[in-house]
Amino acid sequence: MKLSERPVKNNIFIGIVLIFISEIGLTFRMSLNITPEFSVQYYASPFISMGNYSEYKYVTDPEAENYNSRFNLYDYTLAGDGRIRLDENGDNITDYSTGDPDFNFHQFRSNFVAKWEYRLGSFIYFVWSGEKTGQNDMSGASLSESYKQLKDVYPNNIFLIKLNYWFSL
Repeated sequence: MKLSERPVKNNIFIGIVLIFISEIGLTFRMSLNITPEFSVQYYASPFISMGNYSEYKYVTDPEAENYNSRFNLYDYTLAGDGRIRLDENGDNITDYSTGDPDFNFHQFRSNFVAKWEYRLGSFIYFVWSGEKTGQNDMSGASLSESYKQLKDVYPNNIFLIKLNYWFSL
């Protein structure tokens, strides 16, 4: 199939890309009854996801017996402006360009609840909910380097107090 005969949708050639994703997540829960009337609970969940795209390809023969014969690789370069430049026909002229799709997403969520039964059937709850979410271009970073990036993210904190009172009739 010649380049000019390939299907085009909205002036964009549809291609295939190889992506390597590294993810790690952890959930930690703790519940502690300090006295029969007072307890605390804590929940924490860090999560990191990083993706590196490579081997930008386009389909040339979708029915070829050999899998590798079904595709041709684009020559590509990562330009200084953060865009990927694709050269389809090897003439060193950019045929397509796109933003760099690599990603690095990191998040930490936590909740803390203190519950006090100050009177039989009546409770007061002190709640803190915290969350930090960030992303950057450090797709080649290690998981620990990515997690350290959370220290630069401004937290979203919520504090609540809930009061329940039991009325006996």
